[in-house]
This record gives sequence, C-alpha cells and structure tokens, in this order.
Amino acid sequence: MREALYYKKEPLFRVRCVLCPHRCQMHKGQAGLCRSRVNQDGELMTTAYEEVSAYGLDPVEKKPLYHFLPGRDLLTYSGNGCTFRCTFCANHMISQEDAPTAHLGVPELVELARRHGAAGLAASYAEPVVFYEFVRDMAPCAREQGLKNVAVTNGFILEGPLRDWLPSLDALKVDLKGNEAFYREVCGGQADPVWRTVRIAHESGVHVETAMPLIPSLNDYHEDFDEMVGKLAEISPEIPFHIQAYTPAHRMSVDATPLEDLERAYEAASRSLKFVYLQNVSGVPDRQTTFCPDCREPLIRRDGNRVLENRLKEGQCPRCARAIPGVFS
Repeated sequence: MREALYYKKEPLFRVRCVLCPHRCQMHKGQAGLCRSRVNQDGELMTTAYEEVSAYGLDPVEKKPLYHFLPGRDLLTYSGNGCTFRCTFCANHMISQEDAPTAHLGVPELVELARRHGAAGLAASYAEPVVFYEFVRDMAPCAREQGLKNVAVTNGFILEGPLRDWLPSLDALKVDLKGNEAFYREVCGGQADPVWRTVRIAHESGVHVETAMPLIPSLNDYHEDFDEMVGKLAEISPEIPFHIQAYTPAHRMSVDATPLEDLERAYEAASRSLKFVYLQNVSGVPDRQTTFCPDCREPLIRRDGNRVLENRLKEGQCPRCARAIPGVFS
C-alpha cells in the first residue's frame, strides 16, 4: 500500500479523490467506489499498487488493437476494482469483487514481458485507472527495456490525471458503451468524460482505438448508435472502431447479439468511419480485415485474434501508398 495520487484533504480527516469523475469523498477507514483507494488517517492510500489479480500473455488483437504491432503479444496485468458497475461485465470476478492478489513489482513484470518476447505491457482486465500509480510507474521501466505501454480502459478519468498519464502510453483502447442513459443506468457512470478521453488522447498523438459491445435492445437503437458513430467521426474518422458481439455475463441475461445485428451496425458505422471491425464472432473474415480506405486493397488479414497476412509496407498500402494510421513497427 502506498499514498495515492490526486486527492484533496478535507476537514475532520476526510479526503476527496480527484482521479475520476466520481470524486469520492471518504471518511477515515472508508474506501471509494472503486474499492482500491482508502482513507487511512486522513491520507488517501492505494491498495492496488503492485498487487496483481491476473496476468498473462495475450495477442495484441485481443485488446482489441488492430493497428498496433499486429501479430505481437503483450504481457497483460490487472489489479482488482473498477470505476463502473457494468451489469454485463465479463471480468466481474476482479472488477466487481476482490479476487486474491499476488505481490508483483514493476521490475518483475517488465522482466516477465522481456523474457517471454512480448512487445510491451498492457494494463487491462479490470480498470487501469483504479491502479493508476502502478501503471504510471510501469512506463519508464518498460521503456528502458524497449517495451511499449498499453492501457485498456473505460476512459472514465478526470482531465488532469489523463493528461499526466498520456505521455507514458503508446496505445490506448477506450470502451464506448452507449448513450448517456446507458452509461448511468447500466454502467453507473457518465458518457461525456469518456468522449473527452478519446478526444484528448487522439489529439495528444497516442494511438487510440475504440470498442463497443452491441447489446440487443439496450444500446443498439439505430439513432443512438448512429449518433455515437458520428461523435467518433467528428474526433477522427480514422480511429479504429471495433463492434463486439455480446454474450450474457455477470447479471445480464439478454440474448447474445445476432450476426445480422452486427452486420447492420458494421454497415452503418462504415459510412462514417474508415476502419470498422467485428469482434468476438467467427466466419466473417472480411469484417476482421484491414482494407485500404482509398483503393480497398486488403492489407492485414485476420482470423479472430490471429494475423494471417500483413501486407503493409512501412505503414502504407503497397498498392496506392496510402498511409494507414497506427503503430506497425
């Protein structure tokens, strides 16, 4: 346990966390909504520092990141906790509950990544904002070993901490959930801070990709979906957008997303965005292939999380030399 960043001391030994938009106020002994930031005698402490609930070697495509070092692996690590309460969370065992943890220091994880030939480290599974200090301290140690730093996040973070975090990141995958009502009623959060994260991260030069689980009858309404795609296109139509097939998980029992709904969403998003993909679904290889937006040459062919062919030449289409946004070496 160590002192947390981004908090204010208040009268009567209370503290207010100013890391995420919840801005939790805590009396002595209380924890914030994320469960990992605790008021200890008037100081805010993080219980998540170098405490790992899960780790493993994942293909970068699993994050999903399709325009970031295709075909490489990332050592992915996580603590417990989340700033959201999504009723459909596939990782609820660590995001919504306190799973056992092992103490693994920054140098140990970096050495594991190096030993296994990973291209970098990814903070994922649970919400990286919750173990912010751990992720921040990972970056310089990883870069000393020539490794990249990646975060997979819900994007629910205040602007100051976000801007301080971005220089240490090479790639950010941000989850998009739905409209404001969906965020409040299903996730226990807000939409605007997430959109701010996408915009600021993109403008900062960090590689950004986005993903959305398409949940029947909850966030798949045509008007709401089109509005969300339009917001992303306003930031940049070249930000990759992954439409994910939902399957029942945690406390949500809505039926899994039909393929026809995914196809409809793919077609709708492709009218505004240059790089749209379907994920968590098989039998649709063209929906997982990166095409050149100008000449439609197939550039990177995939089978799920496996790269079958990469025809990019120094980040460009080999046919028309169109630059493809991303990090490819």
